[in-house]
Amino acid sequence: MPQRQPPEPKQSKPAEAAPPNVPGTGEALCPVCSGKGTIAGRKCEECDGTGIVIQGIGGA
Repeated sequence: MPQRQPPEPKQSKPAEAAPPNVPGTGEALCPVCSGKGTIAGRKCEECDGTGIVIQGIGGA
């Protein structure tokens, strides 16, 4: 029986420190565009225009 391959990880946006749905991470407003998704009428490169980044939360 062929061995099953794990699913490919989702592509993360430039500002994401971890892929979506990873324990210990959460959504936050993009620090570059302040959650607007644009800077001077152009798509924010940090969040890819979403206004949201994924980052680690909490602490140990």
